[in-house]
Amino acid sequence: MASGNEGIQQLLTAEAEATAIVEEARAYRKKKLKSAEQGAQSEIAAFRAQAQAKFEQETSFDIGSIKSYQNDLESETKAALETMTAAYQKNCSKIVDLLVHHVTTVKMDVPDNLAQCIKATMPIDAGQ
Repeated sequence: MASGNEGIQQLLTAEAEATAIVEEARAYRKKKLKSAEQGAQSEIAAFRAQAQAKFEQETSFDIGSIKSYQNDLESETKAALETMTAAYQKNCSKIVDLLVHHVTTVKMDVPDNLAQCIKATMPIDAGQ
């Protein structure tokens, strides 16, 4: 039986060694995962900082160009309003006179196409 106990003892020792190896592998894997996670976090932070810097640079450029566009638009609008005001001042009395003339002048003749329609619808007896 001594050899049986010895065999069991060897199996227990081998099992303990296997358990230790598995635990060591798990610890190594956890260490590698933690290291990879930290590396990924640092890469993410670097990328985020780079993207933020690029965004701020583009935004500041856009804000400056928006101001210049706004100033240009205001000056163009002011010039257009001045042109329209001058045209109004110049042509105001002419337009009023033209409107008054067309409202107060009445033509008393019947257009040819309307006269033909009226003649076509009238009975022949009534025209004589």
